[in-house]
Amino acid sequence: MRQGVWKVSTFVALAVAGFLALRPLGGHEATAPGSPNAPHHAARSGGGGLFAWLGGGSSSSSDATPARTGTHLQQLRDARNPGEQCEALRVLALEATGDEEATDAIGDLTTQGNPRTTRLCAISALEKVRSGASDSYLSDVVGDSDKWVRNSALHALASRAADDPDARSAALAAAHAPDEETRLEALIALGDAHLPEASSLLQDAIAHETGDRRERLIAALGETHDAAAVSTISAMLADGSSQTRSVALEALGSIGGDAAVKVLEDKLANGSREDAIAAARALAKTGDPGAKQTLIDATSSGHPAERLAALQALVQVDGDDVKKTMHAGLSSSDPRVVSAAASWYGAHADPSAVPELTALLQSAPAQAHAQIVSVLAGIGGDQAREAIAATARAGGSDAMTALSSLSNMSGGRDEARRIALGIAKGGGSRASNALAVLGQDSSAEAREAIASIARGTGENAGEAMRVLAERGDSESVRALTDLVRGAKTPELRSEAISALASTSDPKTTPLLIAAASDKDPSVRRAAVAGLVRAGGDGAERALVTASSDSDGGTRESAIRGLAQLHTQSATAELERIAGGGGDGAPSAFRALATSSPDRAAALADRTMTSGSADMRQAVISSASSLPAADAQRILSSALHDGDPDVATSAVSGLADLGGASAQQSLLDLLTSDASDAVKHAAADALARSGSDMAQQHQGLVDRWKSDDSAKDSDVHGDDDEDLD
Repeated sequence: MRQGVWKVSTFVALAVAGFLALRPLGGHEATAPGSPNAPHHAARSGGGGLFAWLGGGSSSSSDATPARTGTHLQQLRDARNPGEQCEALRVLALEATGDEEATDAIGDLTTQGNPRTTRLCAISALEKVRSGASDSYLSDVVGDSDKWVRNSALHALASRAADDPDARSAALAAAHAPDEETRLEALIALGDAHLPEASSLLQDAIAHETGDRRERLIAALGETHDAAAVSTISAMLADGSSQTRSVALEALGSIGGDAAVKVLEDKLANGSREDAIAAARALAKTGDPGAKQTLIDATSSGHPAERLAALQALVQVDGDDVKKTMHAGLSSSDPRVVSAAASWYGAHADPSAVPELTALLQSAPAQAHAQIVSVLAGIGGDQAREAIAATARAGGSDAMTALSSLSNMSGGRDEARRIALGIAKGGGSRASNALAVLGQDSSAEAREAIASIARGTGENAGEAMRVLAERGDSESVRALTDLVRGAKTPELRSEAISALASTSDPKTTPLLIAAASDKDPSVRRAAVAGLVRAGGDGAERALVTASSDSDGGTRESAIRGLAQLHTQSATAELERIAGGGGDGAPSAFRALATSSPDRAAALADRTMTSGSADMRQAVISSASSLPAADAQRILSSALHDGDPDVATSAVSGLADLGGASAQQSLLDLLTSDASDAVKHAAADALARSGSDMAQQHQGLVDRWKSDDSAKDSDVHGDDDEDLD
């Protein structure tokens, strides 16, 4: 993929892959082909579709019902959701060429009324079906109102334009379409498909576009491989945007040839750092022997940016001459040069470099060590593995990088375990990294070492518990269960409870319920948090009990947890607590407003009439979660609350709510018998809003603004003293 430039085909691939990875999906079913309501097409030749659209007409289709033939065709008809449809389409596409019925079944799913993902999958399938009928179906959706569908069809047609005259004609016709977006996307698709005829059209379009559109067109022009386009692309190098220049340089690399190479050589030697990097990559991309020599020569340049860009570009280039250049780079004092040179040996899996790379772990700049270790791990083999193990055992700044690489190497797991065990038992700052390595080791020895650290009181005990939870096997869960019961301090018991809860093992719920009644509040808080994750009737009952806990933290956590359960009984319990006026009532109302706004709104009116000041503040602070009409009514009424603090909070709530009604309520307050403090707050809020209403009543707002607000306000308007 070109850097900074996305193709529609890339989007389609990602969309399809994402849905296949997440299937099966419930609901959102499309009409199955073959059902009474599905549209059907007889096999068609090119014509109609796009051409009818360009001429203002529409295409038509046959009503013939296709026979059910083939296992995969039946699989498509039986698909219940887009994920299953996409999987069936992927398979059916491989056998549909020459099968009119299968092609029609796929084509029917490109039509409007099907989910977008299904339509994209169907287009991708038609791209693989070589027939006039598939061309016709694709042409039909070139004029679709959904740009992703439209653009996907364009790219599908263009991808086969080189050897399919009908597809070629359809794509070129779209490149002259009256709709600008369709026209430009067709040009890009044709360029990406390496169609020479697109070059002149792209060059003309580039002259009239800017920004991202122009960059996409430039990249597509490069894909035409038209040497005559070099001058047009080169002119883009005068653009002030580094992204445009980068795209232009890469496009020159796609074209290649003497003229393009000459421009790239100049930018490598004389361009900015960003230009040099892009030019070097482009030169390597050309495959031109002269370009390769230019890059090799540039590795000896006196300009660091040019030298480094050339080395990095050569990493993917073969040849003894390149290898000689990289060998010289290994002895550089510049860690960036050493890293780039070492990367070449990794990219080419060259074992001959292992002795020298091993020696470099002792002599090269420290900043290059991590890259050298990575390259050695990539090359593999006994010698590389031992070099990495030695680095891990040495205990320097690169030890943990080496240990992680060693654990992932073929044949390195056992040695990595031995080293990690020693580090973990020794404690200290490196023990956490060693525990992470042991956590990836499924052996009983590793698990017991982790559990041993978790049973201690050292600084890494909590981390060891978390690693046991991540392992999640029955023995690790059992070790955590023992720690919940027998850890030496409440803090460690709390950590063990949190770790155990994170395993989501339903067998641990009774232990969490018991811990929710522990005498230590920190243990109870951890247990309550775990019960929220566990869910279920038993957990809910325990949370209800904890919602009246004497410890405020436990009580608050339990109330929030009830809201997260989203059960009718939990919601009813929140209503009961919120309406009871106890210590947990404000928290319960806020939780209820989040989980069930309508039920909270019904309770809010009663609370604002008879509730305590704290409860009324809870309602005000939660107003933004309530239905908009209820929030407006409650906040406007609260402007006249007998407690100035509540009324001031209502001012802030209305200011945040915004809108003409809220502004009017604040203006009305300025001519009411409200306290001066509340009027100051309302005037300040109006001044900050800068709204038309505030400006129309500038004089009234200014009269009541607080001194601090008056200094900062920039609102200007009429000098109205009273509301009309």
